[in-house]
Amino acid sequence: MKTLVKPMRCWGASNLFSIGTGLGHEEERRALELSPNSSDAHTEYGFYLAVMGRSDEAITQIQKALELDPVPVFRTVNMGCAISWRVATDDAIVHLKRAVELNPDYPAAHMELAWAYARKGMRAEAKR
Repeated sequence: MKTLVKPMRCWGASNLFSIGTGLGHEEERRALELSPNSSDAHTEYGFYLAVMGRSDEAITQIQKALELDPVPVFRTVNMGCAISWRVATDDAIVHLKRAVELNPDYPAAHMELAWAYARKGMRAEAKR
């Protein structure tokens, strides 16, 4: 069954932006069932949940991914996104600033940090 985890994750991710169709949800969830200790599966499912507006569940999944493997910067960016998309909070900015520190050359970290600042009305910081 473990050999099905990556294809399930890929199929789920490929349908991620079919918003409102439910495509991808079952595949992402199934990948987690097959491999509950896969940090990638938790990250991708968490991002799916964030895109679907289910921020609290997304944060739980991405936090689990960070516990399993805290190194990849995209996980930290995804956590910041999940928090920021729910509501612009200082906590989102903390995660996104950490992502920029982890990898200053990662464009998504800078972009999401700027968006988080903008949503909080911090225009000067957003322009940096």
